[in-house]
Amino acid sequence: MDSSLPPQPIPASVAPEPVVPVQSPVPQVPPKKSILPFLFIFLVIFIIGIGGFFVYQKLANNKISAPTPMPTTAPTAVPSPTPSPDPYLDWQTYNNIVYQYSLKYPPAWKAQAIGAGAGLDISEEGVKKTYPYGVFTIQGFARSTESNYKGWTKSEILLDETKAVKYERLNRKDLKTAAIIIKSPNNKFIEILFRETPDSSNWNIFNQILSSFNFLDPLDPAGWNVYKNTKYEYQISYPTDIKKIKELDDQNNTMVAFSGKDISFEIKLGRDEITDANALESYFYLDNPIARTTTLNGLKVNIYESTTGYCDGPTCSKPFIAHVFWHQNRYCHLIFYGDTQMSEAELLILSTFKFIE
Repeated sequence: MDSSLPPQPIPASVAPEPVVPVQSPVPQVPPKKSILPFLFIFLVIFIIGIGGFFVYQKLANNKISAPTPMPTTAPTAVPSPTPSPDPYLDWQTYNNIVYQYSLKYPPAWKAQAIGAGAGLDISEEGVKKTYPYGVFTIQGFARSTESNYKGWTKSEILLDETKAVKYERLNRKDLKTAAIIIKSPNNKFIEILFRETPDSSNWNIFNQILSSFNFLDPLDPAGWNVYKNTKYEYQISYPTDIKKIKELDDQNNTMVAFSGKDISFEIKLGRDEITDANALESYFYLDNPIARTTTLNGLKVNIYESTTGYCDGPTCSKPFIAHVFWHQNRYCHLIFYGDTQMSEAELLILSTFKFIE
């Protein structure tokens, strides 16, 4: 079966549709771009350029205006001030470890010890003086001696930054006395005396000696060995490098001996009873007369010196200095061998001796 349809006739009364002309598409114009980013970039570049220009100008100006360096010259050396001369140059020094002080005195002056570490007299050597004119005396005491100066002119001074009291008096028209009392670090008292004519230049020296006064660091015998004799009731301390080498207690001797590298000493007790304490005043030790007297822990002490020692037969002892006192009806002797001058350590050993009754 033929499926094709025959052409249909177009009715005559139907007008044909008008042909609408097809217009070509109008090309779209892209939107205009903003110039603001370009202006910003230009502005940044301009600012940088201007800033760089001014920096360059400043650097150039600095380079042009920089001063020509001047040749350097070594600074002129300023001389150091001349140090003040030492007022104590060549002066001698005295140390006392018992009372823990030190002082200086002129090289032309001579010091004479007073007792067992109690002090000394210092006076001009080679010049005859009537005692006590021109004699500087310094001594140690267990108690203050201020009561001896009632009615004197009193003032306060400093010695080695420590308060002291000074007493002055014109004893008579041609003799002026100054006394200074100060307490030592070990609670003992030091008295300084000077007597001279009021207008003497030695008062200047006296003041210089006072200015040199200072306290020593204490030597502490707390760690020393202690020897105790319970029978005779006494004790003494001594350095650990010193040894006890002999001890006797028989019908002939009551003694103990100690020896070290630099120090040798003995303690001897008399065998005979001496009931008269005044007998000490005329006592000779090994044919030696009394050189001077002092006190030791409240006891009166005679001091004997021998530069040749004691000879008994073909041998002689070393030179010695002996301290003899009377206690409980007997003579007691502390003898230090080697010379007749007590060293600081020997003085300290001596100061530790005491009875323990």
